[in-house]
Amino acid sequence: MKARGDFPDRVTGPDERIVRWGWTIWLAWGALGAAVALEDHRAGNLAFGLILTAPFWALWLLWPALRALRRAAHFRAARRSR
Repeated sequence: MKARGDFPDRVTGPDERIVRWGWTIWLAWGALGAAVALEDHRAGNLAFGLILTAPFWALWLLWPALRALRRAAHFRAARRSR
């Protein structure tokens, strides 16, 4: 039996299927965002479009940042256990 403050096993991280879908959605979001930015550039209002979509691009960068932090934490934990 687990102690009261222990986390369930699912909190330890997403499984491979969720990570794969995350990267697929990340690539699709990037392609769609690039198409919209290209259209804004052709229309001559790229700066305005980028200002309006900055929060979405920040979220777009959040996924690889979280994956990198998780990988770094994994390597740090493996290094400590040696």
